[in-house]
Amino acid sequence: MREVRHHVRGHALHPLGEVEFSAYLAQAQQSGASILGLATSGAPMMNALKQLHEFGLDKTMRPAALLTDITDLRALGLPATQGLLFVVAFYWDQNDATRAFAERFRKIHGAMPAMFQASVYGAVTHYLKAIDAANTDEAHAVWRGCGPRRSTTS
Repeated sequence: MREVRHHVRGHALHPLGEVEFSAYLAQAQQSGASILGLATSGAPMMNALKQLHEFGLDKTMRPAALLTDITDLRALGLPATQGLLFVVAFYWDQNDATRAFAERFRKIHGAMPAMFQASVYGAVTHYLKAIDAANTDEAHAVWRGCGPRRSTTS
């Protein structure tokens, strides 16, 4: 962060399942931060984003969600997600390979896959390739076949 001239101005931890973020948002606003990093997901992240916009804090700081499911963003709608920086593990339109997978998925399920569907597909495919490589479904042999694999994105 310091290399790009950004500094952490504070942090706060919320209880699991928190729905009321006004105190946390006020603390973030008082810090003078220009970016609000949200290291939460699901309903708490959605509630925090809604409240950020309801309180007008999106005028002084930009939200950044560190773990996001694209379906959550669709559910929130454009007004609550306007200007949001976010991270997803998979996006269907990232490259030719993801588009090809997404089209196969869409033909079966009627919608594009989100990161959870793509992650399950990747894990199951990896496991099935390990079974094939081990020429057995015996757990220990398959586990050895599931060892480290070089990432195709590295």
